[in-house]
Amino acid sequence: MRKVLLVIFGGGAATAFVAVSVLANLWFGLSLGHTELDKAIYATASVAADLFKVALPLMILALWQSGRRAFAMPALALWCCCVAWSLSAATGFASLSRSQSVATSEAQFDARQGLEAKVGRTEQRLRRLASHQSATVVQAEIDGLLRTPRSGGCKVINGPVTRRVCPDVDRLRKELAVANEAKRLEESLNAARNELATLPVVGLESDPQAATLSRITGLEQDTVRAVLVLLLAVLVEAASALGFTIVALAAITLKPQDRCQDQKSARTSDNNVKPITVVRPPLPLPISQSPKDAVSQWALMRLDIDPGSEVQARDAYRDFARWCHEQGVEVITETMFGRSFTNHAPNLGARKEKRRTGQFYVGVALQRVPAQKLAA
Repeated sequence: MRKVLLVIFGGGAATAFVAVSVLANLWFGLSLGHTELDKAIYATASVAADLFKVALPLMILALWQSGRRAFAMPALALWCCCVAWSLSAATGFASLSRSQSVATSEAQFDARQGLEAKVGRTEQRLRRLASHQSATVVQAEIDGLLRTPRSGGCKVINGPVTRRVCPDVDRLRKELAVANEAKRLEESLNAARNELATLPVVGLESDPQAATLSRITGLEQDTVRAVLVLLLAVLVEAASALGFTIVALAAITLKPQDRCQDQKSARTSDNNVKPITVVRPPLPLPISQSPKDAVSQWALMRLDIDPGSEVQARDAYRDFARWCHEQGVEVITETMFGRSFTNHAPNLGARKEKRRTGQFYVGVALQRVPAQKLAA
């Protein structure tokens, strides 16, 4: 159950990070070229480097465990190059997207501030204008006075009629100008308020995250933004490069434990059923002085094939050394024994595992019968 949860959640998170990294590399590659062919070449190379970055750790582990370290080291150098390229792509993508977001927020903030200032100025101008009648009513009064006989349109004051009518016409014309100005201001105020209502609500700062971290750390906002961009790029690339490898290693580590637990539960459920131990009889073959042949003969004579058992590497070497003394064979070093038996273990259905408590050979068990009786 733990293995299934590990694969589901760990593999899902690793897949998400890989998808983000691939998209960032694709965007970065497309941004480098000028022609369509250049963009296609850069984008393909960037995506291939990103995918290769994910697969290389598993390849390096396989080469290292098989003893082909001469190929594992160049593969590690190639992996570092792929990670560096992907990191530059992720950094470019994060920095550009974040700068565009900050610029958009600043533009929205400036636009909102400008409209709010315009609304405030218009309201002040309307308040400074005196109370007035509507422009239509004022114009009607002016037209009525101008129809007075001998008024002459109040172009020239040259008689008793013009002296009586024209001052009122002039006053009404001023009031008409005020009414027209007030009408224009009201229309402008309504348009500004409607436009202000359509704008998104923004805070007092264009980048609240950088501003908050700047106040906490004492750094400049530009420095904080750069650190955040680099942190995001490193997180995405590290998780995408090593995510699947970590999940695979963790799943492999949990596999023998789950199997042992299943075997223990099966034994407790039925005490009468005993595990079958396959004993390989010793073969009376001549033992050469080759370390490989000596280790193979020891394995045939001293080990039982049992999938539910395991032998610590140090105990296996001690038994091998004791067996060599009994057989009159020169004892090799523990390092040479480990290398030789690691290559021979798959033939017995066993494998080597590294744990905190040491190295173990899983799938085999030491025979309890003394080696002298088997050799007799």
